[in-house]
Amino acid sequence: MSRTSLSQAMMSAAVAMRRLLCSGRSEARGYNHCMHFLVTGGRSDVARATVEGLVARGHRVSWLGPSLMLPGRRGIIQIPRHDAPWRVTDFRGLDGILHLAGPHPNQHLSDADPREQARFVQTLFRRAADAGVQRAVAIGVVSNPRVQDHPFVRTKQAMEQAIRDSGIPATIFRAPWLYGSNDDFLTRLWKWIRGRNVLLVPGLSQAPVQLCSETLLADAIVQAIERPPGRLRIYEAATASPISLGELITQLGLIVRGKAPVIVPVSRHAFSVRGPLRVVGLIPLRSPMWTLLESGLTCATVAFERDFGIRVQPARRALIEFVRSLDSGTRQSGRHISRAAG
Repeated sequence: MSRTSLSQAMMSAAVAMRRLLCSGRSEARGYNHCMHFLVTGGRSDVARATVEGLVARGHRVSWLGPSLMLPGRRGIIQIPRHDAPWRVTDFRGLDGILHLAGPHPNQHLSDADPREQARFVQTLFRRAADAGVQRAVAIGVVSNPRVQDHPFVRTKQAMEQAIRDSGIPATIFRAPWLYGSNDDFLTRLWKWIRGRNVLLVPGLSQAPVQLCSETLLADAIVQAIERPPGRLRIYEAATASPISLGELITQLGLIVRGKAPVIVPVSRHAFSVRGPLRVVGLIPLRSPMWTLLESGLTCATVAFERDFGIRVQPARRALIEFVRSLDSGTRQSGRHISRAAG
């Protein structure tokens, strides 16, 4: 056998093996073929973990988002950044759509007018519905009267309405939006915090992300797209009255000092801290603030555990374990923590 023939035979065998493995993974999860999904996403770790999860399960992905997020991955078709997906995607060959562009300052469509964004989403789901697509997942935004008129919130509401109008039985994960405009104090504060080693109180940024983890949320998204619910299904991971990070810092009077601050919502005397991180703020476990945050996390956790079989660690225990696990340095007592907090 010539070298060329051998190479072709090996390639054919590899393709056949991949199809066989893909079929086995698919049947084990309750469907019978490798699917093709269109994913629109920003720069979030959730979007990246979701795409990687889909590819790992043998699916194909047409990715409309920053190319730097997923460089050179097999099974991923990169749609040009400023191209509409319906120009390069055959919707009749799609099995589902995942609209994961989240509340992020530099998401893929952030430079577009809100009305243009709304038209984009409406066209996206209308074309999908016309092609018979029956699977969809989207990241929505929690209803909050204080930011109801913000362009981003209106865009997300238009997205949910477009999904309802399309008739596609979708799953929507709602997250609270806390970014504001580019000139907003909260946005500047968030950008500052992202570059430092700060532990935020769960539920204060994007609730599903903080609720479990990017990987676990991505797993829930993949499950939702692989097993369509047959009806519109919404998970709202937030408290009834979302608290912004700015409000939290104002109410607690926290002043972030040093190069590596930590905001820890646990009792001053409940644990010891090791390591170089300086504790700058503590929320007593019995305070109304912590009770409100924890109740919101508990309600959101129930839906995740019931529908996706994901065991979410209680926020209080997870945070205590995080602080206890800090490496190096000397142990500090609760009294030392109190002095460090100022």
